[in-house]
Amino acid sequence: MMDKLMTILKSSKEGEDIPDEARTTTNPLRPSRSNPDITSISQYYGPVKSECPEHVLKIYRSDQTFKYLAVYKETTAQNVVQLALQEFNMTAEGSLEWSLCECTVTEDGVIKQRRLPPQMENLAERIALNSRYYLKNNNRSDPLVPDDLAPEIMRDAQAQLLSLNAQVVAAQLTLQDFAVFASIEPTEYIDNLFQLESRYGSPRLEEFERIFNREMWWVATEVCSERNVQKRAKLIKKFIKVARHCRELRNFNSMFAIMSGLDKPAVRRLHSTWERISGKYIRMLEDVQQLVDPSRNMSKYRQHLAEVSQEPPVVPIYPVIKKDLTFSHEGNPTYCDKLVNFEKLRLIAKSVRAVSKLSSAPYEISSMAERSGGTISDALLHMNTFEGGNVATMRKGGRVIQPRKKVYEQALMVRKVKAYLDGLKVVDTESELDRLSYDIEPQQPGPRVRRAPSPSPSSVSSQSAESNSTDQRRFRGGGMFGVDSPQAVQKMLGLVQTSKSKGAPSPAQSPSVTGSNRGLQRNLPRVSARQQSVPTIQRTPSFKQEPVDLNKESSSVTSFYGAGKSG
Repeated sequence: MMDKLMTILKSSKEGEDIPDEARTTTNPLRPSRSNPDITSISQYYGPVKSECPEHVLKIYRSDQTFKYLAVYKETTAQNVVQLALQEFNMTAEGSLEWSLCECTVTEDGVIKQRRLPPQMENLAERIALNSRYYLKNNNRSDPLVPDDLAPEIMRDAQAQLLSLNAQVVAAQLTLQDFAVFASIEPTEYIDNLFQLESRYGSPRLEEFERIFNREMWWVATEVCSERNVQKRAKLIKKFIKVARHCRELRNFNSMFAIMSGLDKPAVRRLHSTWERISGKYIRMLEDVQQLVDPSRNMSKYRQHLAEVSQEPPVVPIYPVIKKDLTFSHEGNPTYCDKLVNFEKLRLIAKSVRAVSKLSSAPYEISSMAERSGGTISDALLHMNTFEGGNVATMRKGGRVIQPRKKVYEQALMVRKVKAYLDGLKVVDTESELDRLSYDIEPQQPGPRVRRAPSPSPSSVSSQSAESNSTDQRRFRGGGMFGVDSPQAVQKMLGLVQTSKSKGAPSPAQSPSVTGSNRGLQRNLPRVSARQQSVPTIQRTPSFKQEPVDLNKESSSVTSFYGAGKSG
């Protein structure tokens, strides 16, 4: 019995000595039976280690010389100091005597300097536009940034829309919009639709609505705030390009917001600005407008959304979502004969489920750009890291190593775009936009259209002066019937001719116009050369005959007769 017990104890001790690697190989994990496979989805959310450094830092010395350093996101400030000493050929000096400092120039021109902790990571995303990284000797207290260099740093920190890349702006809008859209809980749609006072509420859905309104007002504000007409035209071109890139990235929400901003009355009335938009951009604008054509309940957009929704992610148009849910709620009663209308609830649940499906996959922006035939810089992928959630930007495998300076400039563009979007100041009132619009382009008096002379009142007609003024108003509104057509005029003149002289020449034999007819034609409105080239049959009325007494509805005919008789 004791021998058997000793054997069991020995076998247990041997099992404890087995390393973990051996145990995992002997007992492999069973494959996941979920659909989709959870193990395959985990690659989107887990940190992916890049084969080469993702970021490039620009490190200065006190003499204002600099070096570009390729670093990882996890590279600490202490490691950057060691790399900088190697790049500046200062390996003889100990790294403990040096530190990494961040020098910042405020809007007031004040230069601030602080020493970074040795274990600080993700330095590329932490630095602001008005800041620089300096390598500082701990034994010296000299200022790293001289006073005359502060204005230059502030100029480099300026981010204007015209200097930004349209594709980067569209991509950054897409990532920000999708981060909010993917975080919306399905219950938020129900709470917002039925106006329920739940514990959680609908904060993310309200934020998504504010994003759409903010982007729409942003477009109108940028255009109406620019006083230079050339720059205004460039701004409109920039927005058209951004809208096109948003469509390619399946960000229909930002695309529709930009188009709505350009369609504001304060922007649409800027005729001097729109005249400077070339046909290339007008065609580009019309191509995007066709997708959001409101006819037939936006059928073109809905058809396109049904096609692309098979492969999420997609950022849909929020106003369309809101309208569909509202129509389903308001158009169907909640109770029927004191019973709950579950058919209505199923219809709403189906719509919410379809919207939630659009954010079921993480947004991999590089593949979206490749589907549309474009490319996205690596800096955009690495400068947008989201902690947790349904949003993740995957690194592209097998990418070509680019020069450090180019990678740094790409990252700088992303930083400028992010800083520009974070500091937007919009005008969200129509009256203020109209005031700005009229300030940059005052109302120009349009060219006066010369009116045709009104016919004189007929002596035969029983119309009074009041009826004559009525006829004149009709003439100004759209012209009397037949005045614009010489054929119709000749036909009406023939109606008042009751008989024809036997000796009068036939229309085919009298190419000339009589004197009485010349006077009549002087009162007629001018016709174009194209109308004059049409062969007409001219009939010479005999004014010696007694005219036919017409009713009030034929006052135009009698007026012409009176004009011809007086001539």
